Amino acid sequence: MAVKLPSETALFISRQRSISTGLGDISNPGLLLNVPGEETSLDQLIPSPPSIGAVIDGNPLAYGRLLHAHLLKTTVDLHYAETHLVQMYCKCSCLEDACAVFRSFHIHLVVPAWNSIIKLQVKKGKSNCALQFYDQMLTEGFIPTSFTYTPLISACTSQFSLSEGCRLHARVNATELRADVVVGTALVVMYGKFGSLDRMRFMFDTMPFRDALCWTALISAYVHHGKSKIALEAFFLMERENVSPIKVTFITILSACSSKEFLSAGKELHAYIKRSGVESDINIANALLSMYGRCGSVESARLVFDSMQEWNLISWNAIITVYAQNEKGAEALCIAYHMQQSILPDDITLVSMLDACASLGALSDGMRIHACISTSRLEGNPTLGNAIINMYGKCNKPEKAVEVFDAMKEHDAVTWNTLISVFTNQENGGQRALFIGKRIHALIANNSIAQDVVLGTAILNMYGKSHMLSFACQIFNLMPVKNVVCWTAMISAYAQNEKIKEAVSLFHSIEMKQDVVLWNSMLAAFSQNQLANSSLILFEQMLQEGIAPNRATFVSSLDACTSEVILKDGKHFHSRIRGASFEQDTIVENSLIAMYGRCGSLDVACELFGQLQKRNLFAWSSMIAAYAQRGLGKEALGVFTQMQQEGIVPDEITFVNVLSACSHAGLVHEGCEQFTSMQDDYGITPTIDHYNCMIDLLGRSGQLDEIERLIINMKVPPTAISWLTFLSACRNNKDVRRGVWAAESLFKVDPNDATPYILLSSLYAAVGRLNDATDVILRMNCKGLRCETIDPGDVHPTLYPLLGLKQIHGDVFLC
Repeated sequence: MAVKLPSETALFISRQRSISTGLGDISNPGLLLNVPGEETSLDQLIPSPPSIGAVIDGNPLAYGRLLHAHLLKTTVDLHYAETHLVQMYCKCSCLEDACAVFRSFHIHLVVPAWNSIIKLQVKKGKSNCALQFYDQMLTEGFIPTSFTYTPLISACTSQFSLSEGCRLHARVNATELRADVVVGTALVVMYGKFGSLDRMRFMFDTMPFRDALCWTALISAYVHHGKSKIALEAFFLMERENVSPIKVTFITILSACSSKEFLSAGKELHAYIKRSGVESDINIANALLSMYGRCGSVESARLVFDSMQEWNLISWNAIITVYAQNEKGAEALCIAYHMQQSILPDDITLVSMLDACASLGALSDGMRIHACISTSRLEGNPTLGNAIINMYGKCNKPEKAVEVFDAMKEHDAVTWNTLISVFTNQENGGQRALFIGKRIHALIANNSIAQDVVLGTAILNMYGKSHMLSFACQIFNLMPVKNVVCWTAMISAYAQNEKIKEAVSLFHSIEMKQDVVLWNSMLAAFSQNQLANSSLILFEQMLQEGIAPNRATFVSSLDACTSEVILKDGKHFHSRIRGASFEQDTIVENSLIAMYGRCGSLDVACELFGQLQKRNLFAWSSMIAAYAQRGLGKEALGVFTQMQQEGIVPDEITFVNVLSACSHAGLVHEGCEQFTSMQDDYGITPTIDHYNCMIDLLGRSGQLDEIERLIINMKVPPTAISWLTFLSACRNNKDVRRGVWAAESLFKVDPNDATPYILLSSLYAAVGRLNDATDVILRMNCKGLRCETIDPGDVHPTLYPLLGLKQIHGDVFLC
């Protein structure tokens, strides 16, 4: 029999519709339920009350409301159905409807109804209301279950404090639920997210039973807080206690292997996964890919990828990221282009491709990828915009980076930081880059995010590298909260501006120096200022304080050893490296080769180079630099040729070393050939370092006209070193016209340096123009400039008194 809904039922449904939208036209039940016909028999549609729970799982909200409306007009005992109604509305995320039913009949409800309300309130961010319900539940004599506590405990990490979590824990301990594995696991997760790892471990250790999920929660917390070694220990303890890992356990523990030092552990986990028979699971295989990428084992990652039975988008993204993050940008792009034959890239793919372009300096590829990204896609994804900004910055196109930044409607902290880094790292940007950097600083202040420590640190770095130390100090002093990152940035700023005493003072003023990064920053400061002995003293102090050195520690310490005089300090660090088992670390090995090369111990450098199992670009460049320093240009070119034959592609630094080798050995023709090859064969745009090498090379052979032509056509402005090198060549070749040009240019670039006055005076004296030579020195004295170290050979004897020099028995002294 067909029925028409009574008016009170229609009113009820109308009220419900006003609460939640999207129900469509509910005046016709047949239309509402997608049943043909204008009228439908409710007796055919509505099940008996015991079957109401079946409605919940299918989540047909409209059908559930129709049932509720029908129940209101019938003689069905609603007391029997009210719990099912509450659960139904909760499963449909209709909190107001669920609470309305609950308030009408709660004296007849049972614990599951209370639990459903509490769970939905937590889900909707109304945790305070959930706590009130919980307290009311206790007041009315209902006994909470594990399903009561788990949502409340999980809410503590996002909406409550640790103290509230401890209060709930105390309540649990007063009941039989203290032995419940579900509640115990929730507490482990809570303490882990708060970083209270000691409490978490105590909770875990006191649990009478721990299943795989509980172990996974413990391992996940350790991984999240960077405790990879403890996470691995927990995993293997789990194995010894005969608890079989589940798939999510494997995925979690693989993420603990986050750097090269965990490669052996990662391989051990891989073997365990093979024995467990889950290697074919695509999610675990993807986790293995990422693990090998983080550990720097590109070959192992590729083997995993090639052995997979199927690949999804995550698999492709993982292998592309592996290559992009391990300095194999060209391979990353090739794989990405191959992937697109069958799978469309997502934002993660595009970010990895842009990162690869950034590392390669591949502007054309980067612009092509940028052109494929729609404006709407960019607006909704700041991560993608940040990657484009970074790409243009690394490709020396800061103006394009600013254009992308301006086109983005939203800028998060990472966006600001990325843009600042673009101008911080613009070596050739000069005052324009600094001007734009200051503009960014002003924008940040106007956007009320100037107090952000990350952004403040980025601006501090910018001013430090721009040699505007006073601005860097102002930013540092204005930071309301200081952490390891901003302390190290300020120490670096002092070091870059040769204020080593201030750097030491700041370092010693930091009370808690347990982070190895702080010590490394101070070691790097000593290294930048070539204070090897200070590095050695600080290194020993670091060991006494119980701070374990890492790779960066040894690299910074070795970088401080720059001459034969301090070779003994370098050897001391080498012995420490052996003791710390870092001798097989590729980066440390390369630093050792570079150190022995700089300190003139070429035989040891060659021996270490020959022992390398795998020679990367840095190792080859270090050997080229070692030969260059000894004036062995042909040998350096021989190493360079061998490097090319082995398929290693040179970069900007390699060519600086090659050109330097040619310059020191007087190989003018070879140097010019390499300078041309760098641009034509490898697409490398010359930097100021390349130009300075060429000026030195041409100057040594007296080709001043070529230097003049080179300077006029340089793509970057000449620096003080450029003009000084040119001026020295002019003096050696007695070219007054070009010498005056170089000197006058130097006066503008660095007006506080006395060296160009001495060299120009020496040039005038060499061609017999003593009056002009005297005038230059008088001009220098009038400016109050003084040269602390003067080579008497650069000065005509008649000028000694003007420079404070005194000749006694043939020896010249600076008074």
